[in-house]
Amino acid sequence: MADRVAAVAPVGGGALPVPCRPARPVPILIQHGSEDDLIPPASAQAARDAWATINGCSGAPGGDGPACQRWSDCRGGAVVEYC
Repeated sequence: MADRVAAVAPVGGGALPVPCRPARPVPILIQHGSEDDLIPPASAQAARDAWATINGCSGAPGGDGPACQRWSDCRGGAVVEYC
């Protein structure tokens, strides 16, 4: 649905259950609690890594401290941020 949404911001997200091939890079903000006992943080980190690949991000992430990581060097300016 990349042609219908400007960006996405899941809360408590996990790994992508199906292959995702959007028509254009989609900015994403993934928010996930480190104490979540339903969806492990490692699953949310897998989603973060998948979106960085999907959006063609390169280089190491920057961030706003140790809790957030941000890839801003992505195709089409589609930032991937994980907190």
